[in-house]
Amino acid sequence: MVVLFLILVLTPLLSVSLDGIQKYSKYFVKSVRYLNFFGIADIFLTFCTGVYVHQTRKVVLDPKIVAKKYVLGYFFVDLLSSFPFGMTKEAAFKKSSLTYQVLSFAPFIRILRVANLMKYIDRFRDWRHHSYYKVKVIKLFIIFVLLVMWSSSVMYRVAFHGKSNWLLEGNIIRNLALSILKAVYDLVHVGSDINNSNKVGDIIVSIVCIIVGFVFNLFVVGKGM
Repeated sequence: MVVLFLILVLTPLLSVSLDGIQKYSKYFVKSVRYLNFFGIADIFLTFCTGVYVHQTRKVVLDPKIVAKKYVLGYFFVDLLSSFPFGMTKEAAFKKSSLTYQVLSFAPFIRILRVANLMKYIDRFRDWRHHSYYKVKVIKLFIIFVLLVMWSSSVMYRVAFHGKSNWLLEGNIIRNLALSILKAVYDLVHVGSDINNSNKVGDIIVSIVCIIVGFVFNLFVVGKGM
């Protein structure tokens, strides 16, 4: 489940980058949409399993109590992160409409899946009896990867539609790799005087850092790592 949710967090970012490139979106973007059903399946599984109560240190198996705690907890977060925005926009809106364009960026809401990812990492730690600090390092590494992937995906999307001169037509691997390098460079120098504040990459990375940092603080630091 850890690997599955890591894929579910990262792949929507590539779908945003490749959306609109017919050669790749035909095969990749559509397959990503089917992966969203695993998120929906996890919601049903949560209702069918027990819940651990930290105050009493006991596992509660009563379906009513489990449902109540889940609905008052992460249910709406999980539901929002698994909602099929792609199918909805194609079925209800025209491609030329503003709503359709806005929903094209909806996959970024999948960042909320970080909550489930961290939950399953903790369960894996308890199962394998790994060190607390070792798991903490893994979580920090995952957040860094998310920062880079988010930044590079948005950077590629902006550059593609803006027809930037550093993109090579038809060379998707080279373009994505260069986007990642640019994202890492801007991420390393964010907040320093090396980058000008009006650079697109600097602005993108700054915004992504704020968003991912907020989610990280909410679901990771708030849970005591």
